Amino acid sequence: MSLRRSSRLSTTVHTERTPEERSTFKRQLEEQDVEEGPKQKMQRRKKVEIVKSNDLPTRGESPWKVGPHVSAAGGVENTIINATSIGATALSLFVKSQRKWELKELTPASISTFKSRLAEFGYSPDHILPHGSYLGNPDQEKRDKSYTCFLDDLKRCEQLDFVLYNFHPGSCLGQVTPEEPCALIAECVNSAHEETDNIVIVLENMAGAGNILGSTFEQLKLLIDGVELKNRVGVCLDTFCVFISMSVAAADFNV
Repeated sequence: MSLRRSSRLSTTVHTERTPEERSTFKRQLEEQDVEEGPKQKMQRRKKVEIVKSNDLPTRGESPWKVGPHVSAAGGVENTIINATSIGATALSLFVKSQRKWELKELTPASISTFKSRLAEFGYSPDHILPHGSYLGNPDQEKRDKSYTCFLDDLKRCEQLDFVLYNFHPGSCLGQVTPEEPCALIAECVNSAHEETDNIVIVLENMAGAGNILGSTFEQLKLLIDGVELKNRVGVCLDTFCVFISMSVAAADFNV
Protein backbone atom coordinates (compact mmCIF):
# COMPACT_ATOMS: atom_id res chain seq x y z
CA MET A 1 0.00 0.00 0.00
CA SER A 2 1.35 3.40 -0.90
CA LEU A 3 0.62 6.57 1.02
CA ARG A 4 0.63 10.11 -0.32
CA ARG A 5 2.00 12.78 1.96
CA SER A 6 -0.45 15.61 2.28
CA SER A 7 2.04 18.26 3.30
CA ARG A 8 4.56 19.79 0.94
CA LEU A 9 8.20 19.19 1.75
CA SER A 10 10.62 22.06 1.56
CA THR A 11 14.39 22.00 1.48
CA THR A 12 16.73 24.69 2.72
CA VAL A 13 20.22 25.20 1.34
CA HIS A 14 22.61 26.32 4.06
CA THR A 15 25.44 28.61 3.02
CA GLU A 16 28.20 30.00 5.17
CA ARG A 17 27.59 33.66 6.05
CA THR A 18 30.32 36.23 6.39
CA PRO A 19 30.79 37.88 9.83
CA GLU A 20 29.09 41.02 8.48
CA GLU A 21 26.10 39.00 7.21
CA ARG A 22 25.77 37.18 10.54
CA SER A 23 25.84 40.48 12.41
CA THR A 24 23.16 41.96 10.14
CA PHE A 25 20.98 38.83 10.44
CA LYS A 26 21.24 38.87 14.25
CA ARG A 27 20.31 42.57 14.37
CA GLN A 28 17.27 41.93 12.17
CA LEU A 29 16.08 39.15 14.47
CA GLU A 30 16.53 41.35 17.54
CA GLU A 31 14.55 44.15 15.90
CA GLN A 32 11.80 41.71 14.97
CA ASP A 33 11.66 40.37 18.54
CA VAL A 34 11.20 43.91 19.87
CA GLU A 35 8.38 44.63 17.43
CA GLU A 36 6.54 41.35 18.08
CA GLY A 37 4.79 40.37 21.27
CA PRO A 38 5.37 36.95 22.93
CA LYS A 39 2.36 35.43 21.18
CA GLN A 40 3.48 36.57 17.72
CA LYS A 41 7.01 35.29 18.30
CA MET A 42 5.72 31.89 19.36
CA GLN A 43 3.52 31.68 16.28
CA ARG A 44 6.44 32.64 14.03
CA ARG A 45 8.80 30.10 15.54
CA LYS A 46 6.32 27.26 15.69
CA LYS A 47 4.43 27.29 12.44
CA VAL A 48 2.91 23.84 12.10
CA GLU A 49 0.83 22.79 9.13
CA ILE A 50 -2.38 21.13 10.27
CA VAL A 51 -3.03 17.83 8.53
CA LYS A 52 -6.72 17.38 7.78
CA SER A 53 -8.31 13.97 7.66
CA ASN A 54 -9.54 14.43 4.09
CA ASP A 55 -5.95 14.97 2.93
CA LEU A 56 -5.07 11.38 3.81
CA PRO A 57 -5.80 8.23 1.83
CA THR A 58 -8.34 5.71 3.06
CA ARG A 59 -6.47 3.02 4.96
CA GLY A 60 -6.26 -0.29 3.12
CA GLU A 61 -7.63 -3.52 4.55
CA SER A 62 -5.19 -6.07 5.95
CA PRO A 63 -5.60 -9.30 7.93
CA TRP A 64 -2.52 -8.28 9.95
CA LYS A 65 -3.17 -5.83 12.75
CA VAL A 66 0.14 -4.06 13.20
CA GLY A 67 0.87 -0.57 14.45
CA PRO A 68 2.94 1.53 16.86
CA HIS A 69 2.24 3.68 19.87
CA VAL A 70 1.14 6.97 18.29
CA SER A 71 1.09 10.49 19.66
CA ALA A 72 -2.10 12.01 21.06
CA ALA A 73 -0.66 15.53 21.06
CA GLY A 74 -3.38 18.08 20.38
CA GLY A 75 -6.15 15.67 21.29
CA VAL A 76 -6.89 11.96 21.31
CA GLU A 77 -8.67 12.36 17.95
CA ASN A 78 -5.29 13.03 16.32
CA THR A 79 -4.10 9.49 17.03
CA ILE A 80 -6.19 8.19 14.13
CA ILE A 81 -4.59 10.68 11.74
CA ASN A 82 -1.13 9.76 13.02
CA ALA A 83 -1.81 6.04 12.60
CA THR A 84 -3.36 6.43 9.16
CA SER A 85 -0.48 8.55 7.88
CA ILE A 86 1.91 5.59 8.30
CA GLY A 87 -0.50 2.88 7.16
CA ALA A 88 -0.96 1.28 10.60
CA THR A 89 -3.74 -1.28 10.90
CA ALA A 90 -3.71 -1.12 14.72
CA LEU A 91 -2.41 1.33 17.29
CA SER A 92 -1.59 2.02 20.89
CA LEU A 93 -2.00 5.36 22.63
CA PHE A 94 -2.26 7.24 25.90
CA VAL A 95 -5.77 8.53 26.57
CA LYS A 96 -4.22 11.36 28.60
CA SER A 97 -0.80 12.62 29.67
CA GLN A 98 1.08 10.24 31.94
CA ARG A 99 3.05 13.10 33.50
CA LYS A 100 0.26 14.68 35.55
CA TRP A 101 -2.10 13.43 38.23
CA GLU A 102 -5.02 15.70 37.27
CA LEU A 103 -6.13 16.57 33.74
CA LYS A 104 -9.11 18.05 31.96
CA GLU A 105 -11.88 15.71 30.92
CA LEU A 106 -12.33 14.66 27.31
CA THR A 107 -14.54 17.16 25.52
CA PRO A 108 -17.66 16.05 23.60
CA ALA A 109 -16.08 17.49 20.43
CA SER A 110 -12.91 15.46 20.92
CA ILE A 111 -14.88 12.26 21.53
CA SER A 112 -17.13 12.87 18.53
CA THR A 113 -14.21 13.61 16.19
CA PHE A 114 -12.33 10.53 17.39
CA LYS A 115 -15.30 8.25 16.71
CA SER A 116 -16.00 9.75 13.30
CA ARG A 117 -12.36 9.30 12.27
CA LEU A 118 -12.42 5.77 13.61
CA ALA A 119 -15.25 4.96 11.22
CA GLU A 120 -13.88 7.05 8.36
CA PHE A 121 -10.55 5.23 8.26
CA GLY A 122 -11.91 1.78 9.04
CA TYR A 123 -10.41 1.15 12.47
CA SER A 124 -12.08 -1.13 14.99
CA PRO A 125 -11.90 -0.45 18.75
CA ASP A 126 -10.84 -4.12 19.03
CA HIS A 127 -7.54 -3.22 17.37
CA ILE A 128 -6.68 -0.26 19.61
CA LEU A 129 -4.76 -0.86 22.83
CA PRO A 130 -4.71 2.13 25.19
CA HIS A 131 -1.68 2.09 27.45
CA GLY A 132 -1.62 3.10 31.11
CA SER A 133 1.04 3.61 33.73
CA TYR A 134 2.18 1.54 36.70
CA LEU A 135 -0.35 0.53 39.32
CA GLY A 136 1.53 -1.50 41.92
CA ASN A 137 3.10 0.51 44.73
CA PRO A 138 3.44 -0.48 48.39
CA ASP A 139 3.05 3.17 49.44
CA GLN A 140 -0.63 3.73 50.28
CA GLU A 141 -0.79 7.39 49.24
CA LYS A 142 0.90 6.81 45.88
CA ARG A 143 -1.18 3.71 45.27
CA ASP A 144 -4.38 5.67 45.89
CA LYS A 145 -3.28 8.34 43.40
CA SER A 146 -2.31 5.67 40.88
CA TYR A 147 -5.70 4.00 41.25
CA THR A 148 -7.53 7.30 40.73
CA CYS A 149 -5.58 7.82 37.48
CA PHE A 150 -6.16 4.18 36.55
CA LEU A 151 -9.93 4.49 36.98
CA ASP A 152 -9.99 7.79 35.12
CA ASP A 153 -8.18 6.11 32.20
CA LEU A 154 -10.75 3.32 32.13
CA LYS A 155 -13.67 5.73 32.06
CA ARG A 156 -12.05 7.64 29.21
CA CYS A 157 -11.63 4.35 27.38
CA GLU A 158 -15.33 3.62 27.75
CA GLN A 159 -16.18 7.10 26.48
CA LEU A 160 -14.17 6.27 23.35
CA ASP A 161 -15.74 2.78 23.01
CA PHE A 162 -12.46 0.96 23.62
CA VAL A 163 -12.58 -2.71 24.53
CA LEU A 164 -9.13 -3.14 26.10
CA TYR A 165 -6.87 -1.25 28.50
CA ASN A 166 -3.25 -2.26 29.01
CA PHE A 167 -1.01 -1.44 32.00
CA HIS A 168 2.22 -2.45 33.74
CA PRO A 169 1.94 -4.05 37.20
CA GLY A 170 4.78 -1.94 38.66
CA SER A 171 7.30 -2.66 41.40
CA CYS A 172 7.35 -3.75 45.02
CA LEU A 173 10.33 -1.38 45.55
CA GLY A 174 12.08 -3.94 47.72
CA GLN A 175 9.84 -3.02 50.65
CA VAL A 176 7.57 -6.07 50.59
CA THR A 177 7.44 -9.49 48.96
CA PRO A 178 6.03 -9.66 45.40
CA GLU A 179 2.95 -11.51 46.65
CA GLU A 180 1.69 -8.51 48.64
CA PRO A 181 1.57 -5.92 45.81
CA CYS A 182 0.16 -8.57 43.46
CA ALA A 183 -2.77 -8.96 45.84
CA LEU A 184 -3.17 -5.17 46.04
CA ILE A 185 -3.14 -4.84 42.24
CA ALA A 186 -5.80 -7.54 41.94
CA GLU A 187 -7.86 -5.67 44.52
CA CYS A 188 -7.57 -2.47 42.44
CA VAL A 189 -8.63 -4.35 39.30
CA ASN A 190 -11.65 -5.77 41.13
CA SER A 191 -12.65 -2.29 42.32
CA ALA A 192 -12.22 -0.90 38.81
CA HIS A 193 -14.42 -3.65 37.38
CA GLU A 194 -17.18 -2.63 39.78
CA GLU A 195 -16.97 1.01 38.65
CA THR A 196 -16.87 0.33 34.90
CA ASP A 197 -19.13 -1.55 32.52
CA ASN A 198 -17.23 -3.84 30.18
CA ILE A 199 -13.62 -2.76 29.65
CA VAL A 200 -11.13 -5.66 29.69
CA ILE A 201 -8.05 -4.87 31.78
CA VAL A 202 -4.86 -6.27 30.26
CA LEU A 203 -1.71 -6.99 32.28
CA GLU A 204 1.55 -6.45 30.41
CA ASN A 205 4.59 -8.46 31.43
CA MET A 206 7.76 -6.58 32.34
CA ALA A 207 11.48 -7.20 32.04
CA GLY A 208 12.75 -9.11 35.06
CA ALA A 209 15.02 -6.98 37.20
CA GLY A 210 15.14 -6.57 40.95
CA ASN A 211 11.71 -5.75 42.35
CA ILE A 212 9.77 -5.56 39.07
CA LEU A 213 6.36 -7.25 39.12
CA GLY A 214 4.92 -9.31 36.29
CA SER A 215 8.24 -10.46 34.90
CA THR A 216 7.39 -14.15 35.23
CA PHE A 217 4.39 -16.21 34.18
CA GLU A 218 4.02 -17.27 37.82
CA GLN A 219 3.54 -13.65 38.90
CA LEU A 220 1.08 -12.97 36.09
CA LYS A 221 -0.90 -16.02 37.20
CA LEU A 222 -0.78 -14.77 40.77
CA LEU A 223 -2.23 -11.44 39.65
CA ILE A 224 -4.99 -13.07 37.59
CA ASP A 225 -5.87 -15.51 40.39
CA GLY A 226 -6.83 -12.52 42.53
CA VAL A 227 -9.17 -11.04 39.91
CA GLU A 228 -12.80 -12.05 40.34
CA LEU A 229 -14.11 -11.38 36.81
CA LYS A 230 -11.83 -13.59 34.73
CA ASN A 231 -13.64 -12.63 31.51
CA ARG A 232 -12.50 -9.04 32.01
CA VAL A 233 -8.78 -9.61 32.49
CA GLY A 234 -6.12 -10.52 29.94
CA VAL A 235 -2.39 -10.51 29.25
CA CYS A 236 -0.32 -8.51 26.78
CA LEU A 237 2.89 -10.38 26.00
CA ASP A 238 5.82 -8.05 25.39
CA THR A 239 8.28 -10.33 23.58
CA PHE A 240 11.22 -8.02 24.26
CA CYS A 241 10.54 -8.13 28.01
CA VAL A 242 10.22 -11.92 27.80
CA PHE A 243 13.64 -12.07 26.14
CA ILE A 244 15.19 -9.87 28.84
CA SER A 245 13.55 -11.89 31.63
CA MET A 246 14.78 -15.16 30.15
CA SER A 247 18.27 -13.69 29.77
CA VAL A 248 18.28 -12.68 33.44
CA ALA A 249 17.06 -16.15 34.46
CA ALA A 250 19.69 -17.80 32.27
CA ALA A 251 22.40 -15.66 33.84
CA ASP A 252 21.24 -16.65 37.33
CA PHE A 253 21.61 -20.31 36.38
CA ASN A 254 24.84 -19.75 34.41
CA VAL A 255 23.18 -21.04 31.24
